[in-house]
Amino acid sequence: GDRRQAAIDRFSSEGSTSFLFLLGTRAGGVGINLVAADTVIIYDPDWNPQNDVQAQARCHRLGQTKLVRVYRLITSGTYEEALYKRANHKLGLEQAVIGKGMYSDAGAAEADSADRASEVGARSGSSKLRSDEIESLLKHGAQRLFTDEHDEAIARFSDESIDSILKRSAT
Repeated sequence: GDRRQAAIDRFSSEGSTSFLFLLGTRAGGVGINLVAADTVIIYDPDWNPQNDVQAQARCHRLGQTKLVRVYRLITSGTYEEALYKRANHKLGLEQAVIGKGMYSDAGAAEADSADRASEVGARSGSSKLRSDEIESLLKHGAQRLFTDEHDEAIARFSDESIDSILKRSAT
C-alpha cells in the first residue's frame, strides 16, 4: 500500500531519475496512475485480456501529455502466442457485443444478437460497427480490425533498436 504509492510518487515526480517502473499486469492495473510513463512493455500476458487492457490504461490517464507506446513481447510458436490469440478473440467479442451498444447499461440484451448485428451494419455513424466488422470480430478477435496498423507497428518496432526506445523514454 504505502510503499507502492511512495514508489509511484518517486517515479512520477518531476526530475525523477527513475526511468523504469516494473509491475505485473494484475498489480499494475488496479488503482494507480502512471502518467509519467510513456512506454508499456507487456512480456507476460494475463489469461484475462482485461487485466492487460487495464494495466495499459494506467498510463493513458487524464494528465498524460506524452504519446504512450505499448509493446507486447510474445514468443512465436509458444503457448504465449496461443494465449494472445485467444485474448484477442475475447476482446473482439466484447467489442462486438458490449462495446458497441448491443447491451444496455443494465446489461440486458436489447435484441437478438443476429438482428442487432444487421441493424448495426445498416446504420451509418462512426460509432457503430458494420456487420462485416462484427463478423470479423466474432471470427477473429479485435486484432483483425487493426491488422494493417498492427503490421506497420511490428515493422517499426523491428527496425527500432532497444537503445533508441530507451533513449526516447529517458527524455
